[in-house]
Amino acid sequence: MEIKIRYVISNGKDILSAVFTLDEIQENGIDFVYEQFEKQYGGECNCLNESCSVCECEPVFDEYKIISRDLFIGIQDKNGKDIYEGDICKWHTTEDKFEPKWPISYDRNVAAFKMNVLTLYQIFQSGYYQPPRDWISGLEIIGNIYKNHELLEDK
Repeated sequence: MEIKIRYVISNGKDILSAVFTLDEIQENGIDFVYEQFEKQYGGECNCLNESCSVCECEPVFDEYKIISRDLFIGIQDKNGKDIYEGDICKWHTTEDKFEPKWPISYDRNVAAFKMNVLTLYQIFQSGYYQPPRDWISGLEIIGNIYKNHELLEDK
């Protein structure tokens, strides 16, 4: 399995993310990460102001700070999207009666990725729930904790 890391950066207002392999980062250094953000989210100036030194058309990446480095957990959701730490997943059951939402996190105590959900903690009175073997086929990424934290709020 290739090690992939999702970098999440923010300037206090906007949150951007991009995925890199560990090999890319090791070969090219951290400057490579910011160069790739500029390529992905930046662009050519369209303001037609030739004296513009800091254009409002494109992000100024010097103002952005890394807020997280999220590891790929090694599985994909039911739509074929890679799942990373910090993603919020919904588990679609076959009966469509119970669809909990979980943030993905890494538990250093057991050296494993897990999905936290308070109701399952209460129901099973432990930090871990052993779902059926085919549980992965029901997982769907619905957001992440950086851009969609409201998904975790009780309604």
